[in-house]
Amino acid sequence: MIEPFAHVQGFDFRMDVWLVDEWTGRPSNDTSDEHDALAWVNAEEALGLQLADARLPALIDAALL
Repeated sequence: MIEPFAHVQGFDFRMDVWLVDEWTGRPSNDTSDEHDALAWVNAEEALGLQLADARLPALIDAALL
Protein backbone atom coordinates (compact mmCIF):
# COMPACT_ATOMS: atom_id res chain seq x y z
CA MET A 1 0.00 0.00 0.00
CA ILE A 2 1.25 3.48 -0.87
CA GLU A 3 1.70 5.82 2.07
CA PRO A 4 0.25 9.37 2.08
CA PHE A 5 2.60 12.26 1.25
CA ALA A 6 1.54 14.01 4.45
CA HIS A 7 -0.97 14.00 7.30
CA VAL A 8 -2.70 17.18 8.46
CA GLN A 9 -4.38 17.21 11.86
CA GLY A 10 -6.73 20.12 12.54
CA PHE A 11 -8.93 20.97 15.49
CA ASP A 12 -11.91 19.17 14.01
CA PHE A 13 -10.50 17.14 11.13
CA ARG A 14 -7.72 14.79 10.02
CA MET A 15 -6.61 14.72 6.41
CA ASP A 16 -4.23 12.48 4.48
CA VAL A 17 -2.57 14.16 1.51
CA TRP A 18 -1.78 11.95 -1.50
CA LEU A 19 0.30 12.72 -4.58
CA VAL A 20 -1.37 11.56 -7.78
CA ASP A 21 0.82 11.64 -10.87
CA GLU A 22 -1.26 9.33 -13.04
CA TRP A 23 -5.00 8.93 -13.33
CA THR A 24 -7.44 7.19 -15.62
CA GLY A 25 -11.16 7.82 -15.63
CA ARG A 26 -13.04 10.77 -14.27
CA PRO A 27 -12.77 11.70 -10.57
CA SER A 28 -16.03 12.14 -8.68
CA ASN A 29 -17.00 13.39 -5.24
CA ASP A 30 -18.82 10.31 -3.95
CA THR A 31 -18.98 11.60 -0.36
CA SER A 32 -20.29 15.14 -0.73
CA ASP A 33 -21.29 15.10 2.94
CA GLU A 34 -17.56 14.86 3.77
CA HIS A 35 -15.98 16.90 0.94
CA ASP A 36 -16.96 20.29 -0.44
CA ALA A 37 -15.57 19.78 -3.92
CA LEU A 38 -13.19 17.82 -6.10
CA ALA A 39 -11.30 19.41 -8.98
CA TRP A 40 -8.14 19.13 -11.06
CA VAL A 41 -6.20 22.39 -10.80
CA ASN A 42 -2.75 23.57 -11.79
CA ALA A 43 -0.21 24.90 -9.27
CA GLU A 44 -1.28 28.53 -9.64
CA GLU A 45 -4.96 27.67 -9.22
CA ALA A 46 -4.21 25.46 -6.20
CA LEU A 47 -2.49 28.29 -4.34
CA GLY A 48 -5.51 30.54 -4.97
CA LEU A 49 -7.99 28.13 -3.37
CA GLN A 50 -9.67 28.76 -0.04
CA LEU A 51 -8.30 25.75 1.84
CA ALA A 52 -9.37 24.10 5.08
CA ASP A 53 -6.00 24.55 6.79
CA ALA A 54 -3.27 27.20 6.59
CA ARG A 55 -0.59 24.48 6.27
CA LEU A 56 -1.88 23.23 2.93
CA PRO A 57 -0.21 25.80 0.62
CA ALA A 58 3.21 24.73 1.95
CA LEU A 59 2.30 21.07 1.35
CA ILE A 60 1.26 21.91 -2.23
CA ASP A 61 4.59 23.66 -2.79
CA ALA A 62 6.51 20.69 -1.34
CA ALA A 63 4.54 18.20 -3.44
CA LEU A 64 5.33 20.08 -6.64
CA LEU A 65 9.09 20.14 -6.03
